Amino acid sequence: MAVVEGAIDIRSEGVTRKFLTAVEQITFSGARASRLEQPVLYVTERCVFELSGEGLKLVEIAPGIDLERDILAQMSERPVIGELRIMDDRIFQEREMDLRIDLLHLKLPERIAVDAKTGQLFLNFEKMRVRSIKEILRVEQLVSQTCEPLGARVDVVANYDGFQIDEMLEAEWARMVARLTERYYENVSRYSGSAFMRMKLQKVFPNARTHIFETGTQARSFLETK
Repeated sequence: MAVVEGAIDIRSEGVTRKFLTAVEQITFSGARASRLEQPVLYVTERCVFELSGEGLKLVEIAPGIDLERDILAQMSERPVIGELRIMDDRIFQEREMDLRIDLLHLKLPERIAVDAKTGQLFLNFEKMRVRSIKEILRVEQLVSQTCEPLGARVDVVANYDGFQIDEMLEAEWARMVARLTERYYENVSRYSGSAFMRMKLQKVFPNARTHIFETGTQARSFLETK
């Protein structure tokens, strides 16, 4: 295989199949990990799986990889397939990935800003990955620090494009948003280009003062009519 212009090129398949119906020895029990709700990822050169309650779930695919030919045809068992994301393209570029910013969330304060012209609060959660309650509380702290000096409720536009959160943390995220809504928010408009994410947001925020749109333009236009 090779990486050509930022995409994987499988030039010759290997002779050993990796995802089988049965194996000689089990060194890691996926069933036990699932019962304990442990987050588990299986990372390969061409795709990423995660362990879900439904079984092995295909969640990311590398650029240049054909789903049927390069993944499904090479597996003895078909995985669960939901909405697929493209693996981070930085992996396939010959340059620094700048992971320090991603892992430490050094740019998190820059994701939260008040528009001086409209007075709206803009929350940019694009491509953000939430893995712990500590991160959720950090978001709440920064939003509170931004809103408290304003002295009045604000309209909110939240960008959820590419946002990811572990399932076990969804309820905690919703409670955090509910606290902020109660204290600071007036009208809330969220958006994501992913139909799957919009469905998830509807599930996570069933009773919030919110509207969920496909684009940022639609989300901002809605608030302009309020």
